[in-house]
Amino acid sequence: MTLCELNNVKHIIMNALDIKNYRTKFGLSQSDLAKIAGATIRAVQSWEQGQRNITQSAIKLLDIYKNEHSETSIIEPKQIYLKEKKLKVLDAMFRHLVSIKQIKNQQDIVNKAGLNKSSVSSAFNGNEKYLTKSFLHKVNHAFGNIFNYSWIDSLGDGEMLSAKKKNISIEIEHPPNNKYNSIPMIPFDAIAGYSVADNDGLELTKYEQYQIPEFKKIGVEYLIRVSGSSMYPKYSNGDILALKTIKDILFFQWGKVYVIDSSQGVLVKRLFEDAENKEFVICSSDNKEYYPSFSIPKSDIRSLSIVVGVIRME
Repeated sequence: MTLCELNNVKHIIMNALDIKNYRTKFGLSQSDLAKIAGATIRAVQSWEQGQRNITQSAIKLLDIYKNEHSETSIIEPKQIYLKEKKLKVLDAMFRHLVSIKQIKNQQDIVNKAGLNKSSVSSAFNGNEKYLTKSFLHKVNHAFGNIFNYSWIDSLGDGEMLSAKKKNISIEIEHPPNNKYNSIPMIPFDAIAGYSVADNDGLELTKYEQYQIPEFKKIGVEYLIRVSGSSMYPKYSNGDILALKTIKDILFFQWGKVYVIDSSQGVLVKRLFEDAENKEFVICSSDNKEYYPSFSIPKSDIRSLSIVVGVIRME
């Protein structure tokens, strides 16, 4: 930053390196600098690349910001900036989890992540003692690591969601009327109707169709996408399960994972015999730390499907 005088008027000159150094010094992103200078991000980029000269009006605004954040408190703007980035990451995680119906409020995070209610509330309020990267990673782990680790670690840079790499090559069938060679992806709220009805009577064409020869050979009837982390680490959020309906719901293979339609809704659980009452079955999650087992009466099971395959998401 250089001071010069032209026609008895003092001017501050900033070159591309000066602008980059200014951002680094105050811990600012290009977006932050654009807001302070009353400019666009594209303008800031052009200044830093030496394509355009920064205007005097923008320099004055930057100079005001510099004076308000003196050398004695230079660390404070950077801390505030990092705190704001962590809050933005937490807010983005919260909004996404709400959008995919994993949570409704902060209490759901408390329950699933096994964290103290006051510490979660403090983190959301920006208390840096609790709003840490470690906290963000714990929340992510509780929901099956659906968020990209590097996105959290860099506080918002890159792709938010984990890369979903399919271990089995699948092909979406665009002509959806060949139901005998394709497998429908059934949404959770339609599973009950699919399981108990005559499949020929269903409008399978309204569902996304997949062609997976390996699954067709073993009699897979439909697919569902895992939502949540109750069966983690066996199944993660976003994995695709391949299912076969069980006609005789009184026959169980204990310890296997089933999709159950009951009065409690559609459940993905591992089933075990209830030794205390033969008329009940125990529904168990693999993620036992956050999802305790419970029993339901066999008579409450309206339909039953067994998991026979999975398309793993990495």
